[in-house]
Amino acid sequence: MWFRIGAVLDLADAGPAIMKELERRGIISNSSDAFGRLYRLYEAVRVPKPMNYFLVDDQDPDKVLEIFVRVNSGGTTLSYSDLLLSMATNQWKELDAREEVRSLVTELNSNAGRQFSFSKDVVLKTALAIADVDVRFKVTNFTQGNMAKVEAAWPQIKGALLQAATLLQQFGFTDRNLTANSVIIPVAHYLHLRGATDSYLNSSADAADRSVLQGWVTRSLIKRGIWGSGLDTTLTRLREVLTGNTIGSFPAVEIEAAVAAVGKSLSFDAAEIDELLNLKYAGQRTFSVLSVL
Repeated sequence: MWFRIGAVLDLADAGPAIMKELERRGIISNSSDAFGRLYRLYEAVRVPKPMNYFLVDDQDPDKVLEIFVRVNSGGTTLSYSDLLLSMATNQWKELDAREEVRSLVTELNSNAGRQFSFSKDVVLKTALAIADVDVRFKVTNFTQGNMAKVEAAWPQIKGALLQAATLLQQFGFTDRNLTANSVIIPVAHYLHLRGATDSYLNSSADAADRSVLQGWVTRSLIKRGIWGSGLDTTLTRLREVLTGNTIGSFPAVEIEAAVAAVGKSLSFDAAEIDELLNLKYAGQRTFSVLSVL
């Protein structure tokens, strides 16, 4: 007795085609109102045409999700990560993914004197990186198995992100001068892999390692294009280096070589240095350049 709404687009007309459909289903003699209901549906969709429709034959869920985001942009805007987060919420068993991510974003941005503007996207990317899942925002990555990995690692993900945010704050960064929020992803992943506790943030024994990490973070923010296009490829390269790190300290040299291999060298030529020396007061990159000095 159920009729798929989209199938009304396949009816040739509002008369014989409806009768044929009812006859095919064997319900024409059982429901005198069946014809009237289908006729009203046909009229509503096919005659006044108050609804705009776009028929998608492709079964790729990522394309469907993209269309939904674009169509919905006129209302309360939902991002790609919002919809993927809904999938994660349905698949987590013990925790509420949406509430966990929302509260963590708030804590990262404003607690303990921090002033950042990290988004849900950054938190989700970090979660995928630490859980050893493909970092691309694709529906096929948000499987039940992958989300189980993320949920199991969530306490460690949350702790690493909070430590990384505090470290960036200690380096002097805020939402006004942190030119790429994605930089927190490898920082959090590194802290997670080395099992850093809160003592890492202040201990003199780790001062040299913090200095190396700060130098890499700062130069990656100064250099244009490091955190721009091809971000997923960059993050994947960084993860490979970090997980293969056997020296126990931040592998800045190995990381620079890995990103240089994908055309994102951290070397500066004379023209770039001249451009940096002409930065203006209160510019977004000015703080990073001054912190190098």
